[in-house]
Amino acid sequence: MNSLTYKDLEKMYEKQEVFTLIDVLPKTHYDNVHCKNAINICVYEMSFITSVEELVLEKDSKIVVYGNNNKDVDSKAAYEKLSLQGYTNIFYLEKGLSQFDASVLKGKNLDLQEEQFLELANKNFTLCKDNTLLWRGKNSNGSHTGTINFTSGFININENLLKGNFIVDMKSIKNSDLTQEAGRDYLNAHLNSEDFFFTRFFPEAKFTFSNISLEKEAFLTANNCILEGLLEIRGSSKTFSCSVNLCFSEDKLILSSTFSFDRTLWNVIYGSSKFFKYLGMHKVFDEINIDMRLELE
Repeated sequence: MNSLTYKDLEKMYEKQEVFTLIDVLPKTHYDNVHCKNAINICVYEMSFITSVEELVLEKDSKIVVYGNNNKDVDSKAAYEKLSLQGYTNIFYLEKGLSQFDASVLKGKNLDLQEEQFLELANKNFTLCKDNTLLWRGKNSNGSHTGTINFTSGFININENLLKGNFIVDMKSIKNSDLTQEAGRDYLNAHLNSEDFFFTRFFPEAKFTFSNISLEKEAFLTANNCILEGLLEIRGSSKTFSCSVNLCFSEDKLILSSTFSFDRTLWNVIYGSSKFFKYLGMHKVFDEINIDMRLELE
């Protein structure tokens, strides 16, 4: 790949070279800060190449692309897309906007700092209404899916340490893949019975955690925190941990996680060959898969 430094770009302007400078970041970023002479074509858009073709450039026209990534991933991605379309005189600007002199920048917010890592301020977040988790249980014939409602929950952030508690309403456990004719009500009743979660005596499940810190590099788009604490199901408490992603959507804290756990560790042993022989068609796999996205404010 051909690359340029900011000094190389300055020399090109001094020599009055003919070239096209493309800012490959989203329009919202471009509106806040960009090089004065750059046009904006976002590399993340499916229409990136179509938009470049609309410029009606020759394939050997000089094109310089820049982004805002400290590893130049965004501009290199644009470079590769252009190269695949037959453009032969492409350059990416090393270190992108970070090396531009303020005198050549334009936009509404020249000091814009793009978020890449999660930053947490001291605050207490409470679980919003109508949050649910999705569950999947399996057996040798296939699987069943369903939902469980949350009763309450909170996350307290103090000096980058998290503590919190989530409570789910086990009586709300419902199957979602069967019709009533296919046995949905029967399965719901079975899940509530003593064979499984015995919700008449154990109507809630709880997860409590404290002194939790973020990962060293808490990327916004990756799992950036491991919640470790006590998970109580069917009256039994065990140490449990799961990897989660924390991020913000406007003023809401969003917690997303996908994980599995062995139900038999919490005395939910129906259909498990760890405990029973001669199960026949009544075998139920020990692992339960959970997928959840929680909103807190």
